[in-house]
Amino acid sequence: MDGMDRGRARLGLSGLALAGLAIGSACLLGAGRLSHAAGLSPDPRSLWSLRLFGVRELLLGIGLRRAASSNDSSLARLMCELTVLAQTGDLAVTGAMLLRGTTSRRVGLLVLAGAPATAWGAFRIRSAYRGL
Repeated sequence: MDGMDRGRARLGLSGLALAGLAIGSACLLGAGRLSHAAGLSPDPRSLWSLRLFGVRELLLGIGLRRAASSNDSSLARLMCELTVLAQTGDLAVTGAMLLRGTTSRRVGLLVLAGAPATAWGAFRIRSAYRGL
């Protein structure tokens, strides 16, 4: 298939929004448990970092949901671009932290498994709003 139709793109935006809202909520409300599950130390700095990540995910999720429910092509493209940038940043930061030994391999695997797929999906969704 050459391009994604608008209906599938809106569904994709909703899916990305739901994922962002779920991840953001989990990071804010369950930072301690997530820290343990990710193999991170439960020190205040790690918990603070998880919570900040949660805020970013919540904000992206809210913007993606708004884009999915509106008919604003510019907003949809912007939110997809911000999502791609966020995922690219996650890969870069996590890669640097892995090299320095300041994060767990489990976190590295989670980011490596999720970020490229999320960025690719957002890029494909954005293409459905091209030129409109």
